[in-house]
Amino acid sequence: MMICLITAAAAFALPGISVADTVADVFPAEPFNSMQIEYTVTGVSVGEPKDTSGYTTAREYKGSTTSHNIHVTGTFFFLGSASKGGTTYDCEVALYTLPFWSSDPGELLGERLHLTGQTGSYVPFDVWLNVPQDQEEVQVKILMEGNFANWQDRNLEVVFKLDNADYGRGSYTGGSSDGGYSTGGSYDDDDDYEELGMSALPLIGAGLLVCLLVAIRKKGRK
Repeated sequence: MMICLITAAAAFALPGISVADTVADVFPAEPFNSMQIEYTVTGVSVGEPKDTSGYTTAREYKGSTTSHNIHVTGTFFFLGSASKGGTTYDCEVALYTLPFWSSDPGELLGERLHLTGQTGSYVPFDVWLNVPQDQEEVQVKILMEGNFANWQDRNLEVVFKLDNADYGRGSYTGGSSDGGYSTGGSYDDDDDYEELGMSALPLIGAGLLVCLLVAIRKKGRK
């Protein structure tokens, strides 16, 4: 009986197992006005990116979240010589709402990581972004802005436009801290606990069946 109880308890304690998709690349292949972004994003499922060039050179992915926590890591590169590149660079990693109008940048969700750099250097980043469940669509932005001496600023962007797979299922708590950079929080969703219980039923049933067979076998030996 003790084995049965342990088996049932373990089944209830098993977490939901999911494998988050990961996207990793360097954009662009050759530096754009001394700027380049190396990035790895985990917790998303996306299609092939669309690249555009101009004063703002951008890469856009479309897809959906596979986790309520999106992990974004990588490096901002400020390449070239100080005499030819931008004098300063502003960089950002953050989560935004996905607005209806493309000209609308969206509303910031939580805090953002803001970094600065100089030509000839690089800055790594490591960010956890919590996706609010009351947002049907969100976008992850990885941005660089080169502030050049001739006032001709240039922008480099990698953007993930995502359907929120957990939309409407509950809420998250927690926030972010600017600097190091990590975001944390706890996940509270009664629906997930119900789903966990349902997914554990086959294991519980198997455990109880084993106990029943053992009891019948012992009874038959008497």
